[in-house]
Amino acid sequence: MKCRIFTRSVMALSFCFLLMSSTGVLAQYKGNPVKKEKLVKVIRMKQLSTREIVAVIKTNGVDFKVTPLIEAELSGAGARPEVVSAAAANYRAPTFQKQPASTPIETTAEDYDLLFDQGYNTLSQMATVTSLDQAAQISRSVIEISNRAIKLDPTRPDAYKLICTNHVLMRNFVEAQSNCQSAVDRGGSIAFPVYHLSGTPHLETLYIGKDSLSIESNQKLFQFIGREVSNLRNENDYDLGTMKVAVFSMQTYKDGRQDIWNYTPGNTGTTQEANMIMQLINRNSIGNR
Repeated sequence: MKCRIFTRSVMALSFCFLLMSSTGVLAQYKGNPVKKEKLVKVIRMKQLSTREIVAVIKTNGVDFKVTPLIEAELSGAGARPEVVSAAAANYRAPTFQKQPASTPIETTAEDYDLLFDQGYNTLSQMATVTSLDQAAQISRSVIEISNRAIKLDPTRPDAYKLICTNHVLMRNFVEAQSNCQSAVDRGGSIAFPVYHLSGTPHLETLYIGKDSLSIESNQKLFQFIGREVSNLRNENDYDLGTMKVAVFSMQTYKDGRQDIWNYTPGNTGTTQEANMIMQLINRNSIGNR
């Protein structure tokens, strides 16, 4: 019954894998400079788009030099060439300035990143729930912890992402979309695992951000802006294994090439999630207001 309380069989596996592999990493990634181990983890978790990862590297730098071995490690974790290039160009040599001694001060003040990690760890327990009551209790805890983080800094997108994911799993799509939008409005992007129905259905990640849409798989990266994306619509349901799942499609036109993409939502496989994804793309990535 693991994960099937709120999703269906194969649909659940994609999210549970992403969730458990990324627990506690997102907030820790935002260090100065970025450590190699944290960078490898955040690449594997697929919750930040290539553009976001590159932006943090350019701002904070990295604390390691990109040798051939490290380049192979990053690429093996799924890093795009843009990430490897950014890391190679933004090495920050450590400084060894001795800090003056200070008297430790005890404090009970809450910290945004620690709260985010706590909320993410709590949400990861969804992967092992065996009853709706357990799922509801976890959901309430995630929302309460996330709201405490938002109270500390309402300008950051991370806690809104957490609430969004929580509501998607609980199939509260109105609340999910509202919090997804809040995250995008604060400069974040929302990651949705989706199954690309081309050839053998395979898992990809859609990153929806302000004026941008990225599609990432283990092999390729596609980035679109504005009117390069159009004609989002529902399609006939698709038999994925033993399940009938909702399908949505979109059209892209870039560099003289036109493509049609057919996807089923990887979290729940429902029409409601498909509609939410399309509405978020229309409002943000395409810019229809």
